[in-house]
Amino acid sequence: DAVAAIKAGTLLATAVQPAVVISQMAVDEAAKFLKTGKTGKAEKQSVDCLLVNTSNTAKYTLFGLKS
Repeated sequence: DAVAAIKAGTLLATAVQPAVVISQMAVDEAAKFLKTGKTGKAEKQSVDCLLVNTSNTAKYTLFGLKS
């Protein structure tokens, strides 16, 4: 587990892809496509990853970082 390794000091940091955000985007765009025939978005889209390090491991959850 990367977060445990960060807490133990054997790993400096890792990155988390926000699966919930990506899933929400997919559902929203699928719904728009079904209604209009278009998403209005590019086929490839960038989603920022979240850096997890010693300063925020307490905020880490299975799906990202708590605010």
